[in-house]
Amino acid sequence: MSEAKDDSTQKPKPVTMTFNEINSLVARLLARSHSVLMKDQPSQAADLAQAAAVIRAMAKHFNQSDVLQIENST
Repeated sequence: MSEAKDDSTQKPKPVTMTFNEINSLVARLLARSHSVLMKDQPSQAADLAQAAAVIRAMAKHFNQSDVLQIENST
């Protein structure tokens, strides 16, 4: 019988995102914030819109050739 690996000791691989992928993420967050499914959750919709605005503001400082590496993303 083999031993099971303990997943808590393994580090997740960093995620990389290009400038275009970041812009796509912003678009998805904004679309979700304006979705009819969010009408009964205005606080969550506002959080999604604000997160998109923050990411968009930060992305203005990136070059299109930049690649962002995100550690410990899930």
